[in-house]
Amino acid sequence: MRQQFKQEALLEIEEQNPAEILHPKSEIEHPLSKNETTQLSSENIEWLADLEKTIQQHMGDYNLSVDFIADDMHISRAQFYRYLQLLTGLTPLQYLQEIRFNHARQLLEQRRVNSAKSAAAAIGIQKVLYFSEQF
Repeated sequence: MRQQFKQEALLEIEEQNPAEILHPKSEIEHPLSKNETTQLSSENIEWLADLEKTIQQHMGDYNLSVDFIADDMHISRAQFYRYLQLLTGLTPLQYLQEIRFNHARQLLEQRRVNSAKSAAAAIGIQKVLYFSEQF
């Protein structure tokens, strides 16, 4: 009986959406819904600000990855994926790349770096060819 209860409780936890735990469905609309609007609570905005701060702090680190960010945000990789997708409509990798390439664009526009190689290194990308293709 106890084993069955544990299994049922685990199934309930696994089925819960991390965003619903923090904020009921009435507060958040999925970004891919019909009207494509997202209502972000102050907690969601703060969480996204912390996420961006983490990425900015480790921007030039070649080892910056989705797993590293999830660990730093104290959330599992799966929950991180679901929560970020819910809030932004982007996967963690897409979000990370968007922030990195926006930073590279700013560096190049402000002439703080003068080459693709320097810009790639500044945002933690080792392969200049990959940077050039994606940028």
